Amino acid sequence: MKRDKPFDFKKDGSKGFPVVAIGASAGGSDAMCEVLASLAPETRAAYIYLQHGQKEDVAELVSRFAAVTGMPVKEAKDEEVVLPAYMYVVPPETEMVFSDGRLRVNRQGLRQRERRLVDKLFASLAKSWMGGVIGIVLSGDGEDGAGGLKAIKI
Repeated sequence: MKRDKPFDFKKDGSKGFPVVAIGASAGGSDAMCEVLASLAPETRAAYIYLQHGQKEDVAELVSRFAAVTGMPVKEAKDEEVVLPAYMYVVPPETEMVFSDGRLRVNRQGLRQRERRLVDKLFASLAKSWMGGVIGIVLSGDGEDGAGGLKAIKI
């Protein structure tokens, strides 16, 4: 959905709520903790965190993030409806996309060269989410996330 002007959280919120999708490489969880600690408690946005090359267990990430934010933090599950003021942590080695109003999980057949997990998540949100999408890449030297950011910008 192309926008002529920036998303206005207060005015456009009646059409939904924004989703902040974060793609990170290993080590991105430290930066994410800093971001979460600085968020206002009354945020209406939903947050989806996907870390490729993940060294930490999803339960460990959920626990770390929950310790620094007042919003509920949970592991993202297949068929999950995204709610405002929640944070969803995508399990490692998992392709997560958004379609038909729900998160969709695919853990089958993820080959190293075809992963681009952040791009897939960002592009699916850009295509299907009507409340505004914000993409953040906390990545090192890889390109995963760059294509998805272009899809969000369109």
